[in-house]
Amino acid sequence: MKVVKSLGKIPPDGAFPLEAEREVFERARRWKLNSEKGEVVLDLGRAPQDGEVFLTDTGDKVVLIQKEEPVLVFSLSDPRSSFVLGYKLGNLHQNVMVVGDKVMIPKKFPDDYYRNVLEGLEFSEGKAKFIPNVNKVEE
Repeated sequence: MKVVKSLGKIPPDGAFPLEAEREVFERARRWKLNSEKGEVVLDLGRAPQDGEVFLTDTGDKVVLIQKEEPVLVFSLSDPRSSFVLGYKLGNLHQNVMVVGDKVMIPKKFPDDYYRNVLEGLEFSEGKAKFIPNVNKVEE
């Protein structure tokens, strides 16, 4: 089935959920996603939004939901450790998400890699809908 139009971010009444990886929400391209009702083709010419509802060519409604993914979580505690954290995370060239006094990065590599490059930093592991926002952080 093919998505024919976006209904926007409306209550998903009657829509079947379709979970997708973060990459789908970051890139404007054609996607083929598997759902409980078969393959759904998404070709919007723009990146979709988490929670956006779509109408398909079969008349079904689909709500696109971003999957949670493994993340590493760091606490911003004092200026010195926050600076060291920023320096080490910057060297990883990864996207960053800041929520309150927590900094998160997606866990892309094996544990040994992180233990080595983040030596001396305390962090925990969790799951989150990772939405990079380091350029949008408000003070």
